[in-house]
Amino acid sequence: MEARLSAIEYMIQHVLVVQYRAIGITSAALDLHEQLAKEQVAAFTIPGTDPAKADYFTDEMGKNILGMLKSAREMYGQ
Repeated sequence: MEARLSAIEYMIQHVLVVQYRAIGITSAALDLHEQLAKEQVAAFTIPGTDPAKADYFTDEMGKNILGMLKSAREMYGQ
């Protein structure tokens, strides 16, 4: 299971890098992209669930999303 998730995460990062290269995204644009992602992750909620569980889930999800963005940026070299 862990290897499968790692493969999926790697492919997401790879697709981001391919997109970054295709459009020639700059460091400043990546900074803005990461800031917007942080804001969206912080604002994400799961209606109708236990607030504590929802907060835990969204926190974990946010860490992983931001981690993948960081890894993609490192792969891109910016």
